[in-house]
Amino acid sequence: MQAPPPFGNLLETTGHGAWEQTGKNAFEAFFRFLVQDASDGVAIGTDNVRLWLTLAHGGDNLIGTFQSQVKDTAETVLLTVTGTFSAIPITV
Repeated sequence: MQAPPPFGNLLETTGHGAWEQTGKNAFEAFFRFLVQDASDGVAIGTDNVRLWLTLAHGGDNLIGTFQSQVKDTAETVLLTVTGTFSAIPITV
């Protein structure tokens, strides 16, 4: 049995956002997702994800850090999660 997330069972939309180059191989991106209660559809708020990316190793992978902040409909921060990531393209 799996435990529900800290706010119960949620639905999250696809994200919308933007990115910009901040250095030679550095980028910053921001995405916003709408979050609602899965049982009754009531709006919970938004999940706001910020990424700091570096194109590394000859341009064939990304490394970086992220911050995700879940905010309620009044923009109060309910949860913040941070971490690191890496991404390697899939090849044929």
